[in-house]
Amino acid sequence: MDEELIKGERYTLQMEFLGYLNDQLRGFYRSTYRDDDGTTNCDPFPTHARRAFPCFDEPALKATFEVHLARETWMTSLSNMPLAETRPGRSGGLGVGPLREERPHVPYLVAFVVSDFSYIPSTSGKDTLFRMWAQPSAIRHAEYVSEVGSKILAFYESYFNVSYPLPKMDMVAVPDIAVRGMENWGLITMIDRSILYDPDVDSANHKDTLLEVVAHELAHQWFGTWSRPLVGRPAHSTRDSLLSWPYIGAHMYEWRVLPPYKGGVLEKKMD
Repeated sequence: MDEELIKGERYTLQMEFLGYLNDQLRGFYRSTYRDDDGTTNCDPFPTHARRAFPCFDEPALKATFEVHLARETWMTSLSNMPLAETRPGRSGGLGVGPLREERPHVPYLVAFVVSDFSYIPSTSGKDTLFRMWAQPSAIRHAEYVSEVGSKILAFYESYFNVSYPLPKMDMVAVPDIAVRGMENWGLITMIDRSILYDPDVDSANHKDTLLEVVAHELAHQWFGTWSRPLVGRPAHSTRDSLLSWPYIGAHMYEWRVLPPYKGGVLEKKMD
């Protein structure tokens, strides 16, 4: 640098960054599915922040983010916060943004999804906008999660006595993801086979497992997303703290998801 930095002053760091849309399920990547007419569609979203945009990708550091996206007019874009505005973009597309982040959080929980998905809004639970997204041919199988998700979210608010701080919650069933679910603040992404339920085909066990997965990811909105350890092994620590809460949240909605062996885990954890 040409000059010495002054302690206590605010500085803006600007740089050029080129990221690549990849097929490796990391960073800003492409996920595909085949719809009923045989065409292939794509929706990209990030899971590793440092691969998607330049940042200090450290779990102990938090910041506020303002997301701007460019997409085709027929597509839908989602991020952690609601859409603020749209404007004309290049080549006839739309520039979308800013999707402003009003609360600081860790960089790897910044998320965005660009897709042609449909959604089902919740009709019960807290006033927070709750939407369940899936590919159009599978959206009918998202009704169960749409029904239970907002109720579990409201239950956690009451149980913890801490309100969910964001104005919306989107859950997206994606065809490909490196893990079963990712607890991005306000935009949870999960593998579609773990979150979609067809009552004519799927078993009661699958329904219960689905409920536990939803309860787990929603509990992360408090544990690991809002609050997290500053040192040590934060990824493991936040997941260790969640051993019991998915069963509590799921049991609130459906009593049979807490069989005796899981009840033993719950009692041991809560001593």
